[in-house]
Amino acid sequence: MRIKFCGIQNQKDAKKAEKLGAHAIGVIVKTESNRSIELDKAEEIFKSLGPYTTKVCVTKTTSSDKLKSIEKTSADAIQIYSEPKIRLKKPLIRAVSDKKQLKNISHSKAILLDKSHGKGKKLPITLYKKIMNSINKPVLVSGGINPNNIKEIVDHLNPYGIDVSSGIETSKGTKDTKKMKKILKRGLNL
Repeated sequence: MRIKFCGIQNQKDAKKAEKLGAHAIGVIVKTESNRSIELDKAEEIFKSLGPYTTKVCVTKTTSSDKLKSIEKTSADAIQIYSEPKIRLKKPLIRAVSDKKQLKNISHSKAILLDKSHGKGKKLPITLYKKIMNSINKPVLVSGGINPNNIKEIVDHLNPYGIDVSSGIETSKGTKDTKKMKKILKRGLNL
């Protein structure tokens, strides 16, 4: 299983997450969010990381021009919340919140089940399990994941990956080293 820490806003938190063992770092760009950063700052964060850490730009934009600008970064993948109007060259992680949205996932390399959108709302395990059984792609899950519930989620769902943002924060955007350590330890059974 892989763990992505999302909503990273600075190099310090990114490097801390990488050193602790996070498999992927997500930065939010071109989106109305308290965690959204400019593309040049995202690029600085990505360049500070080693080659074995997956770098992901997360966006809710549907603008073709904005997607093209995101694709110019050194991100390894782009996480999107709707099917793009243009063909992108980078691998796509398609975020969906229900089964209806699975109709347009053919261009996606992986699916993220996300009903929370970084707000810490607990994920619906039973619903996610049903959706996961109907997908033939790697599935990541998110939503209210924190050090206290990650083991239960992993045990019940056995996802390809976990995506955590608010569950590793002390306040919006401020990442907590102890919470990151606990997520990694409990999520990966270390």
